Amino acid sequence: MNSFSWSRTSLTLPVTIPTVIVTEAYRAAEMAQSEYMTANPRSRVIAGGSYHYIHWEQPTLVSQAIMDLVPV
Repeated sequence: MNSFSWSRTSLTLPVTIPTVIVTEAYRAAEMAQSEYMTANPRSRVIAGGSYHYIHWEQPTLVSQAIMDLVPV
């Protein structure tokens, strides 16, 4: 049985996980303070696009963000 409880109010990701959040410019500050951001030095928020489907509007921006996370 899974012992994880979704009722926890302070769910955070471990600092060992770098996160990259690609979001609209007006939400960048909000996302930098979100539960998805970690204190890992490689974590960052990338502002781009003007609507929810940023991967359609700016595919190069999104793919480069993913490639930057993948170790070579």
